Amino acid sequence: MSVRQSLLVYTLSHFVVDFACFFFLFSAFSEATSSSLSLLTTGFLAYNVVAFGLQPLIGYWFDVRRRRNPALTGCLLLTAGLLLAALPWASLFLCSIGNAFFHVGGGVDSLLHSNGKIARSGVFVSSGALGVILGTLAAQGRIPLLPVLLAVLACAGFLYRCASPAPISTSPTFTDPSHSPGNRLPLSLLLILCLSAILVRSYIGSVVPISWKNDLYVLLPPACAFLGKFSGGFLADRFGAKWVGCLSLLLSCPLLCFFSHNILLCSLGLFLFNLPMSITLWGIYWRFPCYPSLSFGLTTLALLCGVLPTFFYQLPEAAYPFLALFLILFSAACIALVIPNQKRKGGVSPCCKK
Repeated sequence: MSVRQSLLVYTLSHFVVDFACFFFLFSAFSEATSSSLSLLTTGFLAYNVVAFGLQPLIGYWFDVRRRRNPALTGCLLLTAGLLLAALPWASLFLCSIGNAFFHVGGGVDSLLHSNGKIARSGVFVSSGALGVILGTLAAQGRIPLLPVLLAVLACAGFLYRCASPAPISTSPTFTDPSHSPGNRLPLSLLLILCLSAILVRSYIGSVVPISWKNDLYVLLPPACAFLGKFSGGFLADRFGAKWVGCLSLLLSCPLLCFFSHNILLCSLGLFLFNLPMSITLWGIYWRFPCYPSLSFGLTTLALLCGVLPTFFYQLPEAAYPFLALFLILFSAACIALVIPNQKRKGGVSPCCKK
């Protein structure tokens, strides 16, 4: 299967996997726990912790052992979870761990087959935003489980045909010096700054007060997130990752902080705010080119850490503009310090010497 076909399969499968997970969460699981709000909240929290928190561990294990493609394993686990929908907690565990395995497999494919560009990872990740919202709406519309189950099985069949990612060594040596960081900050500090930028984006994206998101415009915010994630890598490859990452956050800052009530300006802000997604993923991968699965998993762990506070604390709306202003500027500063501005019009992905 060609690299482009592989990208198509993984991107569509990402949509189906997230669709199926949120379909289950807002149908079988929500119905089973509807009598207790605390139980429902605990379930959603557990899903996020397992689905996002396990990815660094699964990624490291896959980088070291190079077992069968984890994306296929993830689809099979998700299939088992959907079949056990009558047992909501068992199904929740299988669906969440299946989601984690799939994302690791898709993430490593997007990095290893990128031909030195950032765009591929943005294309892969972007479809998840649409899968989440459409899966939620499908559950509320009470569509049957069978079509969802068949779609996941179809994805498993296509993933079985996809070639597994090429093996890599675990020697931490760059083959191309141009991919190495352009500054002398310690590696640990570079990693902290890059993960901090992702964590801030995750938190702010979860607390933006979008008062206009009613039945008519419910698809608009996820559509803006999809377009931003999809476009960010292409723009970074063309104009330079640092400039695109920093400028997009700086431009989104006033739109999200002070005009979140305006449909047009807030939508533009959401689009700009999601542009750096693939850039920060590559910011970590550049530092750990021998561990692509772990690199992808670390980004999802940062996303989890950004979402967790929203389960325990509701930010006062009056405090939102000032906190968002500070955090978005901080995220832009992190990208300015961590990400090189190299334009990427092709070439070899960062990898390790055999």
